[in-house]
Amino acid sequence: MKLEKETILQFGKFLLVGVANTAVGLGSILILINLLGFQYQIANIIGYALGLTCSFFLNKFFTFRSAFFRPAEIVKFLAAFAISYALQLLTLTLSHEVIKIGSNLSTLIGMAVYTMVNFLLNKFFTFIKTAGKRPHNIAGPP
Repeated sequence: MKLEKETILQFGKFLLVGVANTAVGLGSILILINLLGFQYQIANIIGYALGLTCSFFLNKFFTFRSAFFRPAEIVKFLAAFAISYALQLLTLTLSHEVIKIGSNLSTLIGMAVYTMVNFLLNKFFTFIKTAGKRPHNIAGPP
């Protein structure tokens, strides 16, 4: 199976977005706890919400170049996250509990599953292009 150049570039952008949303989420959590005195659970919820929001917008406009506003994309994005996370958790549990792989390696395997599943769901489910039409990119030409 030959991967399209666009898909490979999108996957690279997707990985960069992952780094950015992790920085936003973790940075927010640490600021809320250490500078603003938030309880760690509340800081965690807010940080994850900010990271997920960052991920949605960066993937929408930067990775997949979906410029049209479609409210369904938000629901699909959250569904893709939930499915990816569930499969990651299943992989982690099976790797560690059934196959007896160490927890660190099992975590990395689970993260790889999450990343691939989430990328594919967002590419082919969440941010799909309209058939026969390329969405207008509000940031400028391709």
